[in-house]
Amino acid sequence: MRQIIIILFVSFSWTCFALDITTRAGTTYRNCEVTKVDPDTLIVMHTDGVAKIQFEDIPKSLLTQYHFDPAKVAAYRKTVEDAKAASAAKFAEQQKEIALIRAKAQQQEEERQQWALAQRQRQAEAAAELRKAQRAQSGFTISPAKQDGLRIEHESFGKLLSEAKTKATNLNYNEERTNALISSVPAAGILTLHIERSTIGAANTEYFTVIIFDRTGKEILRRVGGSSIAEVPNSNGKWWNLMVIRLPAISEMPIKIRVVTCCRYPV
Repeated sequence: MRQIIIILFVSFSWTCFALDITTRAGTTYRNCEVTKVDPDTLIVMHTDGVAKIQFEDIPKSLLTQYHFDPAKVAAYRKTVEDAKAASAAKFAEQQKEIALIRAKAQQQEEERQQWALAQRQRQAEAAAELRKAQRAQSGFTISPAKQDGLRIEHESFGKLLSEAKTKATNLNYNEERTNALISSVPAAGILTLHIERSTIGAANTEYFTVIIFDRTGKEILRRVGGSSIAEVPNSNGKWWNLMVIRLPAISEMPIKIRVVTCCRYPV
């Protein structure tokens, strides 16, 4: 008796797990076990793996067994589609907001860069104006300023203007005379050539020519010295003289100054 019960039990268990399902489309799944029932699908394990059978493909016997209702299936699917649509709309709105934030950030960055560029340009212009003003106040930087018994000095427009105003004040010039004095100040100041030579003749300014070139090498000024007898030798035994050149406005630096000496006297 015990042996028969065992045989019957085994037979019952095999029958339970030997369910074959053939879908309406004709696909057959062997040895199936239903693992999950969704409102519009069946999830089954079978010999070859796992299958998801849609409502339209479920055999009629299983539709009845698992109480599938077309109206409930339609309502469920509509709920799912509505949820997907809402999720997609929310995602699209989020992407739109992200795009707007990025566009605003990019615009702000472009505006920041434009402001920084404008700021650098203003700083560069201010620095250029400052250098221009400093040159007007302190004069040119000349290198070398001294060579072969010649030395060049520059007095700036700013310095000469200040001296002119001081002179007009000290001497109690009227407005007309003051304006005339101020207007006589050279636009780029005064260049002074200091000359030292071993003989009185060689130190005469008539034998010296000062030529000034702009940064491109174009000549912008040439001054030939007039006859001027040198002063008596100083402590180093050299005869000395001065040649003064009034400078017109010079828009760009650097400039090049060349001093040419005549060979009539040894220099």
